[in-house]
Amino acid sequence: MGFGKSDNIGAFQIPLFYVIRNSVGIPYYIKRHCVPESAVRGEEYIAVLSARARKCASGAHFIKRAKQGGKSSPRQRTRIFAPQKQGGFMKELMLGNKAVARGLYEAGCMVVSSYPGTPSTEITEETAKYDEVYCEWAPNEKVALEAAHGATVGGRRSACAMKHVGLNVAADPLFTISYQGVNAGLVICVADDPGMHSSQNEQDSRHHAIASKIPMLEPSDSTEAYEFAKKAFELSEEFDTPVIIKMCTRVAHSQSIVEPGERVVPETIPYEKNIAKYVMMPGNAIRRHPVVEERTRKLIEYGNHCDFNRVEMGDTKLGII
Repeated sequence: MGFGKSDNIGAFQIPLFYVIRNSVGIPYYIKRHCVPESAVRGEEYIAVLSARARKCASGAHFIKRAKQGGKSSPRQRTRIFAPQKQGGFMKELMLGNKAVARGLYEAGCMVVSSYPGTPSTEITEETAKYDEVYCEWAPNEKVALEAAHGATVGGRRSACAMKHVGLNVAADPLFTISYQGVNAGLVICVADDPGMHSSQNEQDSRHHAIASKIPMLEPSDSTEAYEFAKKAFELSEEFDTPVIIKMCTRVAHSQSIVEPGERVVPETIPYEKNIAKYVMMPGNAIRRHPVVEERTRKLIEYGNHCDFNRVEMGDTKLGII
């Protein structure tokens, strides 16, 4: 979007998302810009689009308050409001992947090791913007998961991210880490690609979770992606297991409102040498198998009462048996 010098945006600016809608109210362009400090106090702005902007969404200028501006058609006019402030933070329109990154950050994640692949890449790219988190691209997904697990054994909350076909590459350590468990929390972010927008096949990563006996959280929007990322660390440490967050293309690359909060870093959990737990030779693995089964039983019981699992009643005119 191009903005002229006459816009008088002011010295103090806040981030703003505005949506340009077509004549029937369907959003077709979203842009981030800034508005003056006065907008924080609820000042309303109207974006009046030029003819060129209406055609290609490449230019706009602001007129303060609707009652002070001239009339314009629904296609030309869009209401703009400043983000609302909650607890010292602004509500923000976030991509699903960015929301995951924010959740990892606030939960005190210290290490992220990933392998890039659409639609998962932005999780690591956004997390890397936080200086407090060490982020790296690994040679492949197997190495990424092993590096993240090593950090958790050392007592730091860690995460890794990959796309669905990458989870195939990481399957070797995935199934073994399920037996080993964790020390600090470990979150595995995997992004499926239904419709194969940028992938060589379609897969449902839930089958990996079932086969490896690892719990999975599946957010439906950016708010849940943010909340689930934070909760995943708690579940990981409570049940001594990695936790998978399953994203998909539409959730990863769509935007919805998120209310960010403070970063809370738990104390480092001291490393304790435990060969029986962390070295999966056959004799140790046999003894860990009942532990995994008991953990699964506890997770099933937790799932029956978890607030994340809910029934949203729809129209009752049609019933399906």
